[in-house]
Amino acid sequence: MENKGSDEVETLKTKFVSVWHNVKYSWALKSKTSFSRNSPVLLLGKCYHFKAEDDDSVAEACSEACDEDSVVGNVEAFRKDFTSRVWLTYREELPPLPGSTLTSDCGWGCMLRAGQMMLAQALILHFLGRDWTWSEAMALQPLDTETWTTSAAKRLVASLQGPSRPPEHGPPPPLQTQAPGSAEEADAHLKEMYHRSLVSWFGDSPSAQLGLHRLIRTGMTMGKQAGDWYGPAVVAHILK
Repeated sequence: MENKGSDEVETLKTKFVSVWHNVKYSWALKSKTSFSRNSPVLLLGKCYHFKAEDDDSVAEACSEACDEDSVVGNVEAFRKDFTSRVWLTYREELPPLPGSTLTSDCGWGCMLRAGQMMLAQALILHFLGRDWTWSEAMALQPLDTETWTTSAAKRLVASLQGPSRPPEHGPPPPLQTQAPGSAEEADAHLKEMYHRSLVSWFGDSPSAQLGLHRLIRTGMTMGKQAGDWYGPAVVAHILK
Protein backbone atom coordinates (compact mmCIF):
# COMPACT_ATOMS: atom_id res chain seq x y z
CA MET A 1 0.00 0.00 0.00
CA GLU A 2 2.88 2.34 0.82
CA ASN A 3 4.46 1.77 -2.61
CA LYS A 4 1.14 2.46 -4.31
CA GLY A 5 0.71 5.70 -2.38
CA SER A 6 4.27 6.75 -3.20
CA ASP A 7 3.72 6.07 -6.92
CA GLU A 8 0.54 8.16 -6.90
CA VAL A 9 2.38 11.05 -5.23
CA GLU A 10 5.20 10.85 -7.81
CA THR A 11 2.68 10.75 -10.68
CA LEU A 12 0.86 13.78 -9.28
CA LYS A 13 4.15 15.61 -8.77
CA THR A 14 5.24 14.85 -12.35
CA LYS A 15 1.94 16.11 -13.77
CA PHE A 16 2.17 19.30 -11.69
CA VAL A 17 5.73 20.00 -12.87
CA SER A 18 4.71 19.39 -16.49
CA VAL A 19 1.76 21.79 -16.18
CA TRP A 20 3.96 24.40 -14.52
CA HIS A 21 6.54 24.16 -17.32
CA ASN A 22 3.82 24.52 -19.94
CA VAL A 23 2.55 27.67 -18.24
CA LYS A 24 6.01 29.07 -17.54
CA TYR A 25 7.46 28.52 -21.01
CA SER A 26 4.38 28.86 -23.20
CA TRP A 27 3.38 32.37 -22.18
CA ALA A 28 5.98 34.42 -24.01
CA LEU A 29 5.74 37.71 -25.84
CA LYS A 30 6.31 37.32 -29.58
CA SER A 31 8.77 39.93 -30.73
CA LYS A 32 9.42 40.64 -34.39
CA THR A 33 12.89 39.88 -35.68
CA SER A 34 14.33 42.75 -37.65
CA PHE A 35 17.36 42.94 -39.91
CA SER A 36 19.07 46.01 -41.29
CA ARG A 37 18.67 46.06 -45.07
CA ASN A 38 22.03 47.82 -45.26
CA SER A 39 23.95 44.98 -43.62
CA PRO A 40 24.67 41.50 -44.98
CA VAL A 41 23.37 38.47 -43.09
CA LEU A 42 25.57 35.40 -42.65
CA LEU A 43 23.93 31.98 -42.38
CA LEU A 44 26.18 28.95 -41.92
CA GLY A 45 28.90 30.37 -44.14
CA LYS A 46 26.66 31.93 -46.78
CA CYS A 47 26.24 35.66 -47.24
CA TYR A 48 22.85 37.22 -48.00
CA HIS A 49 21.79 40.80 -48.54
CA PHE A 50 18.19 42.04 -48.48
CA LYS A 51 18.71 44.93 -50.91
CA ALA A 52 18.55 44.71 -54.69
CA GLU A 53 21.43 42.66 -56.08
CA ASP A 54 22.39 45.35 -58.60
CA ASP A 55 23.09 47.87 -55.83
CA ASP A 56 26.83 48.67 -55.77
CA SER A 57 26.77 49.06 -51.99
CA VAL A 58 25.64 45.43 -51.66
CA ALA A 59 28.73 44.03 -53.32
CA GLU A 60 30.94 46.31 -51.23
CA ALA A 61 29.24 45.37 -47.94
CA CYS A 62 29.34 41.65 -48.70
CA SER A 63 32.97 41.73 -49.77
CA GLU A 64 33.86 43.30 -46.41
CA ALA A 65 31.78 40.95 -44.24
CA CYS A 66 31.89 37.70 -46.20
CA ASP A 67 34.50 35.32 -47.50
CA GLU A 68 35.29 35.63 -51.19
CA ASP A 69 33.99 32.09 -51.79
CA SER A 70 30.68 32.77 -50.03
CA VAL A 71 27.54 32.82 -52.13
CA VAL A 72 25.60 36.10 -52.11
CA GLY A 73 21.80 35.84 -52.27
CA ASN A 74 18.75 38.01 -51.70
CA VAL A 75 16.03 37.86 -49.06
CA GLU A 76 14.07 35.07 -50.80
CA ALA A 77 17.19 32.91 -51.04
CA PHE A 78 17.87 33.56 -47.35
CA ARG A 79 14.31 32.60 -46.37
CA LYS A 80 14.52 29.35 -48.32
CA ASP A 81 17.91 28.48 -46.84
CA PHE A 82 16.82 29.37 -43.29
CA THR A 83 13.53 27.46 -43.52
CA SER A 84 15.33 24.38 -44.88
CA ARG A 85 17.23 23.92 -41.61
CA VAL A 86 15.86 21.22 -39.31
CA TRP A 87 14.13 22.86 -36.33
CA LEU A 88 13.57 20.70 -33.24
CA THR A 89 12.04 22.24 -30.14
CA TYR A 90 9.80 21.53 -27.15
CA ARG A 91 6.89 19.23 -27.92
CA GLU A 92 3.88 17.97 -25.99
CA GLU A 93 1.55 14.97 -26.24
CA LEU A 94 4.51 12.64 -26.80
CA PRO A 95 4.40 8.91 -26.03
CA PRO A 96 5.53 8.58 -22.37
CA LEU A 97 9.26 9.14 -22.09
CA PRO A 98 11.41 6.23 -20.81
CA GLY A 99 11.30 5.66 -17.06
CA SER A 100 8.62 8.29 -16.48
CA THR A 101 5.06 9.39 -17.15
CA LEU A 102 6.21 12.62 -18.81
CA THR A 103 4.70 13.36 -22.23
CA SER A 104 6.47 16.68 -22.83
CA ASP A 105 10.05 18.00 -22.71
CA CYS A 106 8.89 21.58 -22.11
CA GLY A 107 11.27 23.47 -19.82
CA TRP A 108 14.03 20.86 -19.52
CA GLY A 109 14.81 19.36 -22.95
CA CYS A 110 16.51 22.39 -24.50
CA MET A 111 20.03 20.94 -24.63
CA LEU A 112 18.79 17.65 -26.04
CA ARG A 113 16.96 19.54 -28.79
CA ALA A 114 20.01 21.70 -29.51
CA GLY A 115 22.13 18.55 -29.80
CA GLN A 116 19.59 17.01 -32.17
CA MET A 117 19.61 20.11 -34.37
CA MET A 118 23.41 20.25 -34.56
CA LEU A 119 23.55 16.57 -35.50
CA ALA A 120 20.74 17.00 -38.05
CA GLN A 121 22.62 19.88 -39.68
CA ALA A 122 25.82 17.81 -39.81
CA LEU A 123 23.95 14.93 -41.48
CA ILE A 124 22.34 17.28 -44.02
CA LEU A 125 25.77 18.65 -44.93
CA HIS A 126 27.13 15.10 -45.21
CA PHE A 127 24.34 13.61 -47.33
CA LEU A 128 22.91 16.62 -49.18
CA GLY A 129 25.58 19.34 -49.20
CA ARG A 130 25.48 23.00 -48.18
CA ASP A 131 23.72 24.21 -51.33
CA TRP A 132 20.70 21.93 -50.86
CA THR A 133 17.36 23.53 -49.89
CA TRP A 134 14.04 21.82 -49.22
CA SER A 135 11.65 22.12 -52.16
CA GLU A 136 8.65 22.62 -49.85
CA ALA A 137 10.31 25.10 -47.51
CA MET A 138 8.50 28.17 -48.81
CA ALA A 139 5.12 26.43 -48.74
CA LEU A 140 5.09 26.19 -44.93
CA GLN A 141 2.70 28.29 -42.87
CA PRO A 142 4.43 31.26 -41.17
CA LEU A 143 5.75 29.95 -37.86
CA ASP A 144 4.69 33.03 -35.89
CA THR A 145 0.97 32.65 -36.58
CA GLU A 146 -1.69 30.85 -34.59
CA THR A 147 -2.19 28.40 -37.45
CA TRP A 148 1.01 26.56 -36.49
CA THR A 149 -0.55 24.26 -33.90
CA THR A 150 0.37 20.89 -32.49
CA SER A 151 -2.00 19.26 -34.99
CA ALA A 152 -0.36 21.07 -37.90
CA ALA A 153 3.07 19.95 -36.70
CA LYS A 154 1.87 16.35 -36.47
CA ARG A 155 0.48 16.49 -40.00
CA LEU A 156 3.81 17.76 -41.31
CA VAL A 157 5.75 15.02 -39.49
CA ALA A 158 3.30 12.41 -40.81
CA SER A 159 3.82 13.65 -44.37
CA LEU A 160 7.60 13.40 -43.98
CA GLN A 161 7.28 9.90 -42.57
CA GLY A 162 4.92 8.78 -45.35
CA PRO A 163 5.23 5.58 -47.39
CA SER A 164 7.54 7.20 -49.94
CA ARG A 165 10.43 7.54 -47.50
CA PRO A 166 13.32 5.02 -47.72
CA PRO A 167 14.36 2.38 -45.14
CA GLU A 168 14.91 3.64 -41.60
CA HIS A 169 18.48 2.51 -40.99
CA GLY A 170 20.34 4.61 -43.53
CA PRO A 171 20.22 6.56 -46.78
CA PRO A 172 18.39 4.79 -49.61
CA PRO A 173 20.35 2.91 -52.29
CA PRO A 174 20.43 5.19 -55.37
CA LEU A 175 19.15 2.51 -57.75
CA GLN A 176 15.95 2.08 -55.74
CA THR A 177 14.97 5.75 -55.71
CA GLN A 178 15.82 7.03 -59.18
CA ALA A 179 13.01 9.11 -60.66
CA PRO A 180 12.30 9.16 -64.39
CA GLY A 181 13.47 12.20 -66.31
CA SER A 182 16.71 14.13 -66.52
CA ALA A 183 19.76 13.55 -64.35
CA GLU A 184 18.95 16.77 -62.47
CA GLU A 185 15.42 15.56 -61.69
CA ALA A 186 16.71 12.19 -60.56
CA ASP A 187 19.28 13.85 -58.29
CA ALA A 188 16.64 16.17 -56.79
CA HIS A 189 14.33 13.19 -56.19
CA LEU A 190 17.11 11.23 -54.51
CA LYS A 191 17.97 14.11 -52.20
CA GLU A 192 14.30 14.54 -51.31
CA MET A 193 14.25 10.88 -50.23
CA TYR A 194 17.42 11.36 -48.19
CA HIS A 195 15.80 14.35 -46.47
CA ARG A 196 12.63 12.41 -45.61
CA SER A 197 14.68 9.58 -44.18
CA LEU A 198 16.91 11.93 -42.19
CA VAL A 199 13.98 13.81 -40.64
CA SER A 200 12.35 10.53 -39.62
CA TRP A 201 15.44 9.62 -37.56
CA PHE A 202 14.64 12.53 -35.22
CA GLY A 203 10.94 11.74 -34.75
CA ASP A 204 9.45 11.97 -31.26
CA SER A 205 8.67 8.27 -31.03
CA PRO A 206 10.37 5.35 -29.23
CA SER A 207 11.41 3.78 -32.56
CA ALA A 208 13.26 6.83 -33.95
CA GLN A 209 17.02 6.21 -33.92
CA LEU A 210 17.95 9.77 -32.90
CA GLY A 211 14.65 10.78 -31.32
CA LEU A 212 14.11 12.17 -27.83
CA HIS A 213 13.04 8.78 -26.43
CA ARG A 214 16.25 7.12 -27.62
CA LEU A 215 18.43 9.93 -26.23
CA ILE A 216 16.75 9.73 -22.83
CA ARG A 217 17.03 5.95 -22.76
CA THR A 218 20.76 6.28 -23.43
CA GLY A 219 21.02 9.05 -20.84
CA MET A 220 19.57 6.74 -18.19
CA THR A 221 22.79 4.71 -18.37
CA MET A 222 24.59 7.88 -17.22
CA GLY A 223 22.26 8.50 -14.31
CA LYS A 224 20.04 11.05 -16.08
CA GLN A 225 16.25 10.82 -16.07
CA ALA A 226 13.49 12.39 -18.14
CA GLY A 227 12.81 15.79 -16.59
CA ASP A 228 16.43 16.33 -15.51
CA TRP A 229 18.51 19.15 -16.94
CA TYR A 230 21.04 17.83 -19.46
CA GLY A 231 24.30 19.71 -19.84
CA PRO A 232 26.32 20.03 -23.08
CA ALA A 233 28.87 17.38 -22.07
CA VAL A 234 26.20 14.80 -21.22
CA VAL A 235 24.34 15.42 -24.49
CA ALA A 236 27.60 15.11 -26.45
CA HIS A 237 28.30 11.73 -24.79
CA ILE A 238 24.73 10.56 -25.48
CA LEU A 239 25.02 11.46 -29.17
CA LYS A 240 28.42 9.77 -29.37
